[in-house]
Amino acid sequence: MLLYFEQPFPDRKARLISELAEFTLGRFFTPARLKDITINFELVSQVKGSDSAAYCSIDIPLREFTIELDRSMNMRILLLGVAHELIHVKQYLTGQMYEGNDDNHQYRTFWAGNIVNEDKWSAYDAPWEVEAYGMELGILYRWLDASGYLGKYDWADAHLSHRSNLRQLKDAIESYINFETTSETRSLDAIRKDIEVLIKTIK
Repeated sequence: MLLYFEQPFPDRKARLISELAEFTLGRFFTPARLKDITINFELVSQVKGSDSAAYCSIDIPLREFTIELDRSMNMRILLLGVAHELIHVKQYLTGQMYEGNDDNHQYRTFWAGNIVNEDKWSAYDAPWEVEAYGMELGILYRWLDASGYLGKYDWADAHLSHRSNLRQLKDAIESYINFETTSETRSLDAIRKDIEVLIKTIK
């Protein structure tokens, strides 16, 4: 497997991403299966067509993948995004997900051999995203543990509190959205401040 990092790309980030990529794809494929795979990593100001931390584009005939990473994200969110996109790489390499022409020569997305109507799914409901979101945290945790990084850095032991913070953020946002229909005693400004603080803890 060949990993390329479009410069400028900080050496430390490149090293950690390389280790995570080797660990993740090594769980699904033998070295022989990965020998002609190329993955390009790019740090960008805006991830293509997305407000997420990462995005993966593919060139199946060349067995080449490009993963864009939001340069503004901290290390934990960045690596979580890498883990997520590597699950998509796995999906394409196994044929679990692919794109091609249907019987009517229309270009479509296929999942597990079936045509998928992408208009039917939200970004979180699509089966390939359900799998990627479901596995990203576990992959990152296992790699941190296996590599001896767990607890060694601030960004390497925040994954457990991350879920708690997300729940608190969800509750705060719901309070804000439903403010007029609830008996909420705090002001909108107070709720807004809660949301801002929680967003900072997650980032």
